[in-house]
Amino acid sequence: MEEKLNEMEQAGIITRTSTPYSSPLTFTLKKDGSIRVLLDARSINKKMVAETEKPPIQLDVLNSFHGANYITTIDLNNAYFQIPINKDGRKYTGFTFNGKSYVYNVLPQGLKTSVGSFSRAMNLILGPEVQEFCVNYLDDLAIITTGTLDKHLEHIDIVLSKLNKAGLTCNLQKCEFICKEIKMLGFIISTEGIQTEIKTDPDKIRAIQEFPAPKKIKQLRAFLGLCNFYRRFIPNYSESIIPLCELLKKGRKFQWSGKEQKAFDFIKQQFINTIQLHHPDFNKPYYLQTDCSGVGMAGVLYQIDDNNEMRILGYHSKALKGPELNWSVTEQEFYAVISCLKKFETYLRGSKVIILTDHKALLFINNMKLFNGRVTRWILYIEQFNYEVQHISGRRNIVADVLSRYPPDGDLIQEDKNNSLEIAYTESEPNIELIEKLKSLTVYQLQDSESLAIIEKLKTLNTSIIKQNNKFKRYSLKNDVLYYKTNLQEVIYLPKALRQDIINQVHVEMGHQGPYKVIKYVRDRFFWKGLTKDIKNQLRACHLCQLSKKSNITYVGPCKSIITENIGDIVMADLYGPLVSGTFGYTFIFVIQDSFSKFIKLYPLKQSTAKSVVTKVKHFVEIIKPKAIMTDNGKQFVSNHWKQSMRDLNIKPIYTTVRNPRPNTTERVNKELSRLFRTLCHTNHKDWALILPKLEELYNNSYHNSTGFTPCEILYGESNEMSFDKVISKSKEKHNVEQIRQQVRKNLKEASRIRNIKFDKRNRLIKYNIGDLVKISRSSRSDADNKVMSKFNLAYEGPYVIAAVPFDNVYTLANPETNEIRGIFNAIHLLKYFK
Repeated sequence: MEEKLNEMEQAGIITRTSTPYSSPLTFTLKKDGSIRVLLDARSINKKMVAETEKPPIQLDVLNSFHGANYITTIDLNNAYFQIPINKDGRKYTGFTFNGKSYVYNVLPQGLKTSVGSFSRAMNLILGPEVQEFCVNYLDDLAIITTGTLDKHLEHIDIVLSKLNKAGLTCNLQKCEFICKEIKMLGFIISTEGIQTEIKTDPDKIRAIQEFPAPKKIKQLRAFLGLCNFYRRFIPNYSESIIPLCELLKKGRKFQWSGKEQKAFDFIKQQFINTIQLHHPDFNKPYYLQTDCSGVGMAGVLYQIDDNNEMRILGYHSKALKGPELNWSVTEQEFYAVISCLKKFETYLRGSKVIILTDHKALLFINNMKLFNGRVTRWILYIEQFNYEVQHISGRRNIVADVLSRYPPDGDLIQEDKNNSLEIAYTESEPNIELIEKLKSLTVYQLQDSESLAIIEKLKTLNTSIIKQNNKFKRYSLKNDVLYYKTNLQEVIYLPKALRQDIINQVHVEMGHQGPYKVIKYVRDRFFWKGLTKDIKNQLRACHLCQLSKKSNITYVGPCKSIITENIGDIVMADLYGPLVSGTFGYTFIFVIQDSFSKFIKLYPLKQSTAKSVVTKVKHFVEIIKPKAIMTDNGKQFVSNHWKQSMRDLNIKPIYTTVRNPRPNTTERVNKELSRLFRTLCHTNHKDWALILPKLEELYNNSYHNSTGFTPCEILYGESNEMSFDKVISKSKEKHNVEQIRQQVRKNLKEASRIRNIKFDKRNRLIKYNIGDLVKISRSSRSDADNKVMSKFNLAYEGPYVIAAVPFDNVYTLANPETNEIRGIFNAIHLLKYFK
């Protein structure tokens, strides 16, 4: 990032200076691996006065082409970066990186005024004298000549001279000279003699034109639902659909013949005719209705005319492919909006657009955190539009919903993706519906029979009776909200309707941690009877956890644990890798963990040399000063350089026995790392370095089974908040560190005793019965050519059902939905799957 900023500073794009205004800075990776720096100007945009100058009316631009004989289009290099900002206005574009303050010298994308400012600059540069033969709509620049080729060449020379005089450069590869046909503003503009014909862009009707012929009743019903929404636009609609409706009659066998195909094609053609009859009214707002079904996305662009009738301007639909299928629901819905905006961009830039969606989380686009490159690009891209997001019910979103389920480039038959998994990591995606429910907590408590009974008792009994009554003395009402007093604090009594959502949100937000850690986080905020049992039952059935978390029940033999008394007594170190060469060329992770606090640091490395790991230990020493460091017998750790460096740092190097890494607790950290990587980046392995800081933060703010506290609590006395803590007024208090550490010493000894007992009893086999659900352990290998690592793959596949038991401990497995036989497996490869 620093290298990129230096490059931008040398190019004159930014300047180091002080400014009272500072917007967040983020970056995304281009396809070639280079960095694109982005300014998140959403906060400053709210305070900026809107630019009065706007792009020309699109109809006027289109009218300019009438009578043209020759057309040339000019494309500017990084158009916005070629427009300088007035010195007085540069302070509003400020940002800070590594303690250094910068401002933009040129127009950055994302500012509320960027579009209007760019239009004004281009008008000043080109001047009024070229208006007869040159039009520009934002960064689309066209030279139009009615007359001879020589005259057109003269016009090109005039325009290029003006651009050159202003210091603007063109992208020659994207310029089109002396054309007879171009695509601009969503239309195909062609010249034929004196007349210029403006035709509808075929892409706008492709979603309807290529809508696949139904192959089953469900698909036919979906198509007829779409037709019914637009029936007023289709002449003789009732008569046209008779052949299709015949197939819906009870007892009628679904058989698609030429008669049905003819009716199907006729109705689709009526849709297409509707599009071609309706050109946009550039003085009215646009409505963009979008949806994503999980297999495809779609949208429809329309306007409302003076008779309050819908006038369709275009459809867009495409199938989701590859990693897109594994995005979270909000990412898929947001992608549908962005894809449609790009499809209809020439209509919408500079105009008012109302985005209609049935996904409520998109109402909060302006408040989303920029948590990955993809969403960052989308949020900053949408800032260029004058948009408003409105929610509509799923029932009103018929058209986009149907097109998203049957995209033209998708597989009509394969409606379900059994092998697709949702991404578990949703830090940037707080559960908006849950937060809204928590704001109405009082209503939910009154609707819950358990909490209502307690509330009524508290209101009818006097205070002295309540204090004497063991059943109610721990309950209290504050601002009409029911609380329960634990031994440490008062927490909210959570009604039944919200429990599953809260458990799921904490589980997901903590990177799919296990029951112990989730229970600690939930219990610190809420109470209900049976809390522990409910959380264990719900987490036990988590599909992604069951496939990503490896079982550890096969170890045997006596176990002895290393118990330390203070921070820094012993730290454990190990190398994790080699991994797929990720961002910035990293291939290893150097893991260091303090044995007492369980605090870890994860250092990405390009090479696993002794010099590299020593450098990271020197950094770790600034956080925790170790007395001893335990490693395995890797060549880096037995080298003279390592041993001498440890002596220089006054750290005693100690080693595990050969081929027995269990005493080194970083082996368990590495196991957890593998689990987190499988959960969070199994769809794109090479991005592991980007999420490494978040993994470190997650681990250091997660409750540890042995200590009973988070590493950050033991080290600093406090941990991170959950996303909804502010809503429930969860107080953030710093605990007495010494008291915590004293308790940790006791907890470590007790945990060691219990662990030793359990460890020695862990070797066992489980009997399965016909009809039981199981999962199969996966045996996968890394593939360097395709950048796939076995460590990041899911640990299991399933679920499958036990179809037969041919021998003891040998089972025949089948797909529970299709009954297709998966194979015969030994019990050692199976584990129970919980529904």
